[in-house]
Amino acid sequence: MGRAATRSAKEAKAAKEATQVLARGSAGAGPTATTAAKTAATTNPAIDEEGRFTGAGARGLTFERRWTTPGIHPYDEVTWETRTASISSESGKSVFEQTDVEVPTSWSQLATNVVVSKYFRGHIGTPQRENSVRQLIDRVVNTICGWAATQRYFATDEDLATFKAELTHLLLHQKMAFNSPVWFNVGVEPRPQCSACQPYRALVSTPDGMIPIGRLVDEAAIGREVYDAAGVTRIVAVKANGRKPVWRVKLRNGNFIEATPDHVVKAVRERRSDPEWLRVDQLEPGMRLHLHPHRAMATQPVQVAAFAEVAAGAIRDSAPGTDSLESLGAAFDIGDGRTTVSQAEAALAGWLQADGFVGQYQQGTNRSLTVEFQVANDDEYQWVMDNLDVALPLVHLKVRDADTKAMRVRRIRLYGEALREFVERWELLKRGTEIRVPSRLWTASYEEICAYLRSVFQADGYVTVRRDNGYEAGRIGFAVIGERWTEDLQLLLNTVGIYSRRLRKKEKRDDRYDLHELSISIGSERARFAELIGFVGRDKHARLLESLGLRGLKSCPNLREEVIVAIEDLGVEEVYDIQTESGEYLSNNVAVHNCFINSVDDNMGSIMDLAKTEAMLFKYGSGAGVNL
Repeated sequence: MGRAATRSAKEAKAAKEATQVLARGSAGAGPTATTAAKTAATTNPAIDEEGRFTGAGARGLTFERRWTTPGIHPYDEVTWETRTASISSESGKSVFEQTDVEVPTSWSQLATNVVVSKYFRGHIGTPQRENSVRQLIDRVVNTICGWAATQRYFATDEDLATFKAELTHLLLHQKMAFNSPVWFNVGVEPRPQCSACQPYRALVSTPDGMIPIGRLVDEAAIGREVYDAAGVTRIVAVKANGRKPVWRVKLRNGNFIEATPDHVVKAVRERRSDPEWLRVDQLEPGMRLHLHPHRAMATQPVQVAAFAEVAAGAIRDSAPGTDSLESLGAAFDIGDGRTTVSQAEAALAGWLQADGFVGQYQQGTNRSLTVEFQVANDDEYQWVMDNLDVALPLVHLKVRDADTKAMRVRRIRLYGEALREFVERWELLKRGTEIRVPSRLWTASYEEICAYLRSVFQADGYVTVRRDNGYEAGRIGFAVIGERWTEDLQLLLNTVGIYSRRLRKKEKRDDRYDLHELSISIGSERARFAELIGFVGRDKHARLLESLGLRGLKSCPNLREEVIVAIEDLGVEEVYDIQTESGEYLSNNVAVHNCFINSVDDNMGSIMDLAKTEAMLFKYGSGAGVNL
């Protein structure tokens, strides 16, 4: 044990020196020039005008040999053999095969299959395809050492040659490993992206709701639970990765993911075929991504089947003119009956965004900050007033009837600086196409999210029940001019485990906006909505429950293969990465991989944690390395 510990510490120290050099290399290779870099160039000869490290005037590193011998190439110290690398699905169907690949005899067949299928570059059957581990390691090592030579990292050519031999040895004997994007790109792409990642706003699905990946990095959320394709995993490392290109992959139902082109996602080329881990820049419209629509916040189990069954029975047993449908919802109460201030505020915020007014006039007699709720029946009136009593009990209000004969429409108006904190906290001054789900809701409580959604769908949503020559269908809908708002609402529905679709209705008139519609049409998802959210008004709620009694109620599976419809370049942004125990996580409930450089301290506890993490990453196919 003592010798093994000494050897592990020795290997980690060698890896530490190697990766210190690599860290400088990736920083020096950055293509983006900044004003600060140009300023530095005038005072530091080692920095050129584009902010790149040139090494001019620098002393350079010295590098000692630990594992290699001068004059003997590391490849000559191992025996080699040719094998066939192949991967089969659970059904036995071959999904990958490459014959006559050269690998060290000490490598396991599993290592051979993973490395050849995942990291060899070039199309199989062409001269450009790599067929030896030598080619793979040389491609990466020669590129890195080329950077080192150009930018004068080392004091002498001998130090550079030593580093090259030591790095080759470490990789050949699997004493260290790069993260996947290094193997994917270095030596292939002219400007390689060496770490896959996502923009700050990209939402990570967790038992606590959708959390921006940038926030997880800012908070160093090590140990936090997040969802992956199998269930729950934990974050083991986080990292801010600088500025990189970001692409958006849009799915047919309106969902999407945003990531760097080298980020890896779970995709299928054809419906119900075996999934593959593909880079974003390998995806094409028509392929499908794995969406997990019911990975929701950790709450009480949803009784979809029971709810639908009770609803159907009530419809069959009800007579015309009875209120059995209206009272059915009482069997499935939402929450515990107690409303907190935050829940009440969420309910009011949703209503004001959907069917209210928030603003401050610069002229006229009333120049105070003003909010106004519009309600169309007694149920809506009571909902708004009850929540005002909890959230804003001391603010004076005025109620007046609107001029309409069709129904009793009332406007509830409040004004004054006492509203300012509430309005700003919920971002209510944004109107029209600028409305978004308030940012605080992404990590709000389950009850707050449901209260907000209940108000939004009651104030501006609808329910349809269609019966036509034996065909029966129901739908919950919400249509507004704000595309980003419906995009946010779809993700918020994901948070509570409700699948929906978004579509765009083009407006032919030049002076009008397109209409963006959010639709919940699958029977099981309408049942989830009825149980978890529901409507305030008895009429809409009764119609929703009626839709659950329609024949042929369909169920949404826990895993959907959503078709890719478009891929867009969003430009260059600050990006972030997390590493999980399983090597993957869900972003917007879509299965994505993570590729990360792990950190390790110079002590045996940290070294053993690294060894355990590397083993788990290798087992599940993720790329990893060390960042010291």
